[in-house]
Parts: sequence; C-alpha cells; structure tokens
Amino acid sequence: QQDGETSYTSRTLFVRNISSNTEDSELVDLFGSYGDIRDMYCACKYRGFVMISFYDERAAASAKECLQGKSLRRRKMDIHFSIPKENQVDAAILLVFNMDH
Repeated sequence: QQDGETSYTSRTLFVRNISSNTEDSELVDLFGSYGDIRDMYCACKYRGFVMISFYDERAAASAKECLQGKSLRRRKMDIHFSIPKENQVDAAILLVFNMDH
C-alpha cells in the first residue's frame, strides 16, 4: 500500500482480461460459487471486462481473493474492487402522479 492510497472493499468486482467468447453462464457459475450475485454487467465483454455485484461484500472479497490471476478461457483474470462513488447510497425514488386525494 502506497502513501495516501486508501484500502477499500466493495460488493462489486471489476474483472479485466475476459475473453469476449466467455458465456455469461460461465461467469455466473464461477463467481456465484462464492455467494449470490446481485447483478452482472457484461455489455463490455468485447472490450475485455465485466462487472459483477454481490449482495454481500464478504462474497466479493472471497471471489477476488480466490480467483485473482486464475485462468478463464486461457486468460488470467485481473480482478479489482469497483471504486465506490463518493456519497453513493443504495436508494431509489418512487414518483407517484395523479393520485386522488
């Protein structure tokens, strides 16, 4: 750890060096063995990366620790925690219009 570098974890993993031929089901099987997957963003597989979110931060940490540098379709995965945005919260807004009083 370098000076000024902050150590953090996240429920979301940024997985680099993924083959564009990798099936989503392969990723679910592989990463899902560490915990329930909340969401998976695979639209950028052709650029060599995917993002996988778990419900539990500990599952993400286990997956990262165990799978870092492991081969998937002859490519070594490079896994990082997704950097959380400042003041980001898991929240939603429900807008309701035209309600009778």
